[in-house]
Amino acid sequence: MVQTVDSSLERSRSIETDSSKITYENCNNCGSNARCRRRSFSKQAWTVLLLWKEVNPNAIEKPICDDCYKELRDVLIDRADEIEASLDQEESSLKKKLSHLAS
Repeated sequence: MVQTVDSSLERSRSIETDSSKITYENCNNCGSNARCRRRSFSKQAWTVLLLWKEVNPNAIEKPICDDCYKELRDVLIDRADEIEASLDQEESSLKKKLSHLAS
């Protein structure tokens, strides 16, 4: 279903799909006027993207454009080893703390 209104009077146009709402508006990450929708990254993914300064804090859990989504997704894939190493380090640290508590 497409909602049509004079585009000069309307800031964004919405299209309802089965899986999510797609809007034509300013991207919350890059600011470009494009097709945007809310992306379902995990909290862990949003956190590392913020720590790496790859995403605008105002874009967290808000609609972003397809280009930003692809770029952020590529960053997560390219840097997956760093995420994995960090998780392994944290797990090792927790195991040491637990073993000290148990003894």
